[in-house]
Amino acid sequence: MAARKYVMSIAGFDPSGGAGVLADIKTFEQLNVYGFGVCSALTVQTDSEFLSVEWMSVSQVIDQAIPLIRKFPLQFLKLGLMKDVDSCLEIVRRLKREQPHLHITWDPVLKSSSGFTFYDPLLSGPLESLLRECFLITPNYLEAGLLTSNGNIELAMGELQSLANVLLKGGHHPTMPGHDFLYLKNGPIKQFMPRESNASGKHGSGCVLSAAIVAYLSQGFDLTEACYKAKKYAYQFLISNDSLLGYHHG
Repeated sequence: MAARKYVMSIAGFDPSGGAGVLADIKTFEQLNVYGFGVCSALTVQTDSEFLSVEWMSVSQVIDQAIPLIRKFPLQFLKLGLMKDVDSCLEIVRRLKREQPHLHITWDPVLKSSSGFTFYDPLLSGPLESLLRECFLITPNYLEAGLLTSNGNIELAMGELQSLANVLLKGGHHPTMPGHDFLYLKNGPIKQFMPRESNASGKHGSGCVLSAAIVAYLSQGFDLTEACYKAKKYAYQFLISNDSLLGYHHG
């Protein structure tokens, strides 16, 4: 059998296993890539309630990741829950000194579905620098608005699109739920339609989608195809059962 590609997730530890680094590793395994997991935060949560978070320091995150980056041919990285933009930027720059060709996908977890706010980034100097380091960012509709000070989502996406490729996830879209839009950096916009179904909401569905994109990118698919295939995987996750904790199927 052919060797699997290596990918890494830097994300929070969710004891329920529905989101964060555990969800990413489940997704990687089902999609036949080998996933490394680096913990950025220890959370206290269930599938429906977020109670508290204890952050790993920048040095703790870097110390977990560096030995793996040095040993394995790792080129694709997903960032999930992070303490703040400054910490995230410091981590990214340190890892890119080890692996300059690292393709980074940032899933900006700014607020939990239960309403817990982690931080308010707004488009500033450090955030612009972080976005320039990323290959792709995957905010949902609410997070995209938080990333800029522009209340008009189309103008906000124009700002973000000038810095990185952006997949605007449609789970929280006010008028077209489930419609995802890929804004290629300084390029065209592509739309991914939802499938008609009775899919139920799932804890961590955004994590699963972005992790699937990273897995497919590592296997050589271009960004558009990776997003399309990842959406199909996330759909299967959404319809896997009627609870908030979805099942993973390859």
